[in-house]
Amino acid sequence: MVEHPGRSLTEVISMVEAGVPADRLREILAVIVVRPPSGTRLLGQLQADPGLLTSGTNAMPTLLQRVIAALLEAGATSVRLPRCAGCGLERMLPERLDGHRVCSTCKKRAGTRAIICHCCRRERQLASCVGDVDYCGTCWRGMYGQAPAIFVAAAHGLIPSLDPAVLAGIFAQLPAVPGRRLRLALEVADYGADWFAAPARGSALFGVLYDQLTHQAPELPPACCGHCGQHRPLTNVYEGLRCCSRCYTALRSQPCDGCGRTAPIARRMTDEARLCQGCAKALPDASDTCTQCGTHQHIVYRGPAGPVCAPCRLNAQMDTCTRCGQTRPCRFPGTPDAMCEKCRKRRETCSRCGQERVVATRDEHGAPICHSCHHILEPCSVCHRHRRVVGRVKGAPLCEYCYPRHPVSFRDCTRCGRHAKLKRTGLCDRCTADDQLATLFPPELLASNGSARTMLTDLQTGNPGTIRNAFHRHRAVELLRTVLATPELLDHEALDELGPEYTTRAVRALLVEHGLLPARNLPLARFQAWIPTAAQLIEDPGERQAFLQFATWKHLRDLRSRTEPLSGPLVTSRRRELRIVIELLAWARHRGKTLATLDQADLDHWATTGAERYLVGGFLTWAHINGRSQPLEITRPPRTYLLAGGLSDDHRRQVLDDVLEREAIGPGTKLAAALVLVFGIRPAQITRIRLCDIQSTGGTVEVTVGPEPLLLPVPLAELATGAAADRTARRMLAPARDHHWLYPGAQPGTPLSAAALVRRLAAAGVLVAPARTGALTTLSQQLPPPVLADLIGMHLATAVRWRSTVAASNAHYAGLLLAAEESPTAVLRTVLPSASSTAQP
Repeated sequence: MVEHPGRSLTEVISMVEAGVPADRLREILAVIVVRPPSGTRLLGQLQADPGLLTSGTNAMPTLLQRVIAALLEAGATSVRLPRCAGCGLERMLPERLDGHRVCSTCKKRAGTRAIICHCCRRERQLASCVGDVDYCGTCWRGMYGQAPAIFVAAAHGLIPSLDPAVLAGIFAQLPAVPGRRLRLALEVADYGADWFAAPARGSALFGVLYDQLTHQAPELPPACCGHCGQHRPLTNVYEGLRCCSRCYTALRSQPCDGCGRTAPIARRMTDEARLCQGCAKALPDASDTCTQCGTHQHIVYRGPAGPVCAPCRLNAQMDTCTRCGQTRPCRFPGTPDAMCEKCRKRRETCSRCGQERVVATRDEHGAPICHSCHHILEPCSVCHRHRRVVGRVKGAPLCEYCYPRHPVSFRDCTRCGRHAKLKRTGLCDRCTADDQLATLFPPELLASNGSARTMLTDLQTGNPGTIRNAFHRHRAVELLRTVLATPELLDHEALDELGPEYTTRAVRALLVEHGLLPARNLPLARFQAWIPTAAQLIEDPGERQAFLQFATWKHLRDLRSRTEPLSGPLVTSRRRELRIVIELLAWARHRGKTLATLDQADLDHWATTGAERYLVGGFLTWAHINGRSQPLEITRPPRTYLLAGGLSDDHRRQVLDDVLEREAIGPGTKLAAALVLVFGIRPAQITRIRLCDIQSTGGTVEVTVGPEPLLLPVPLAELATGAAADRTARRMLAPARDHHWLYPGAQPGTPLSAAALVRRLAAAGVLVAPARTGALTTLSQQLPPPVLADLIGMHLATAVRWRSTVAASNAHYAGLLLAAEESPTAVLRTVLPSASSTAQP
């Protein structure tokens, strides 16, 4: 949280002024010093020269004058207001005269002089002048009633098409006091010819008048900017000419001391450094955690409740739009000018399509052009697609996708000097990513925790594009920021309290990867937390206790004893078994039975009400042994016959050929596709391959998925080598490199899930189920069951079942035997010619 400078200002001022209590001083500063940048600048000025508070110097900043004036009203005795350069009195100095600060009285006195009035020809004090003509106060006020006649006479001579009554009506509707109307009438009489020829030369009130006259006299030229010449709203004056806001901003731009670009200055620092808006937003004190949405971003308002970002600030300003009449987030809420974002954008009739739309640009004549008509499509010189052109290189068009990637758009980074595509702050991706990472790690954590320092160093060497994309995940980034800022939250149990598992998964993996959190068996932890929740569905306390004991001593003890990382399907199967136990107990209670009174007839009846009822057999056996139920038995239904067939050899050969030829597919996915298509290995077995299971000896590569190693042909051996070299695992801010698994998973120390590998293969065009069926159908005809089981890690009983299903002696498989003409090695010889010299597995 960025601290408001009010506390530091209170300490500095209290050292000089003891007559105002500290609480009262803080209240005064909170009211006057609203913007933190201004307060920070004032703090720096007072720290550099504390004598500003008591010296009464004429160079005192205006903000400090307001603070001292409030302190004097509160009873201060030591601080002093600045002395006026004209009268020498200590007072507020809002004006400037000849480079010095003066009070309003001296400024007014300096502008008063004796003149000969143009009307009465007497020597009087000057009240007003138009051009070279001076007027005294009496004559000037006496001419108020003559202003309409003066204006009509002058304007009718310049615009004969307008009736004098119309001119008088327009003049009467001008929103101005009588003095300004009289001045306008005299100016039109003196300079009307020049002003109507070039409206930008006129005054601001003349601009309002001219806009109303153009509605009545279309022959009048449009009021164009005095600098760019385009027809736009003339909201400013620069060098005597009214101009549009774009020209006014561009003409007043100065070189930024941060990025070096010429841009409007948005902030001045304590050392008088000038910063543009982009550099000002990049300062640490410009960003904070929004008190409404909780995200860390640029702050536009700091109120009593704390900092608020721009979207939350706008959403809180609900009002009825004065244009469309709908209640929406509006600008200027609570005023007659309240306007929603949709109505705020100016709409005019497009000169091309003729529809009333938001103006995107104007043509060389100042006519409006909407966004649809502005998007000129041309064939891009790089991608050759018809797209919107945003840049050109020697006249060749570049679309909005190719231009940011073209070197013509690159600039030198203002910090490191790297020639690359820069952000609005003038920094490259690398420097921007480093700044984003620096906001995550508090200095106290880096000073006290070596793992945090190592983590920051490792992340700073990662891909900056990955880091910047990760910061778009605001919820995960804010969670990581919160955990790193609060050392007490660097604990698995505390992290569980911050949100559900799917929101903390990425942050947890990153912290475990870099040693800030110990490793944790997430599937086991989730299963252990699920058991008490599921037990609440059991109404009987005794049955609930039996359920908890069975789940704890049977399933939890078994899962904890496993040394390998637990797979998702394994834990899911245990959860499914316990759910069926809950269904049995609920069914028995509905029929007026309990676990102790349930008999065999009841169990046989329940077994017919759904699938997988046999899974309760383990629970019933345990309940009988522990004296909680009668001896009950439930029979598992016989296994279904295997369905031989699947993809044919030709089809699998074609799929494998397509996968191996596609460069976009990584070597790990290609290897997994080959193991499925040729050898029928399950994805769950492939993801459990460790680096030590791949052995390279004498120019041959073997992979172990069963008791015996499987010799890979040369092309597959190259894929295995490439997969072992490219084993990066996705993490939140930077990919991690696993040291154990060939297919690392999302959590440190765990392999990729089988479901994730199946999705990868499906994206590559490999459907696992028919591919494995086809491969096992062919292998079962070529290899004895013991050999097949040892090579691909299949249970011997399963290999025997496959053999009996597709055996040539079985009459039901005679057709398949005739269709099987090639062995899996022959498939490889066709797809991979270099595999012809490889031994058959």
